[in-house]
Amino acid sequence: MLQDIIDKGYSPIVYRMFCYTTVYRRKINFTWEAMDSAKISLERLKEAYQKHLQGNEIIEDNIINNYEEKFNKAINDDLNIPLAMSVVWEVAKNSKKSIAFAKLLKKFDSVLALDIDKLEKEELPEEIKILIDKRKQARENKNWEESDKLRDQIQSMGYIVKDLKDGIKVEKM
Repeated sequence: MLQDIIDKGYSPIVYRMFCYTTVYRRKINFTWEAMDSAKISLERLKEAYQKHLQGNEIIEDNIINNYEEKFNKAINDDLNIPLAMSVVWEVAKNSKKSIAFAKLLKKFDSVLALDIDKLEKEELPEEIKILIDKRKQARENKNWEESDKLRDQIQSMGYIVKDLKDGIKVEKM
């Protein structure tokens, strides 16, 4: 089973994130769509951690202690991981960006083992890089038809191209 997950391109940590969606005593409904969702959630959690690392807002100790108490209460309630994860998300999505929140998320991760501090930058295959360069040139020359054709070709190879105002973002599907 785990080898099937790895063969499909998911890390075991993504599977762990997927398992955190339900209490350990309940039956879990495994689908590849749910694995996709877990992968996206894990990426977003890692991004939130990075944003907090770069934050500079001051957070009062009582707020940190409150989150920590809620997390510990959930864990001590028969390993209620979904409830604990809701606390993690509360901290991660907090609009105030703070190193204190990053430290708290890292502390939660010492229990959850999601490696939130490890960014996984996947190197693009050379063939994809070449197509991206060709597409960039087509866009610079305002050859939209060629640009669209190259985007579709890249997509047929398993990658999504997103045009952003400050460049492009290429992700594996």
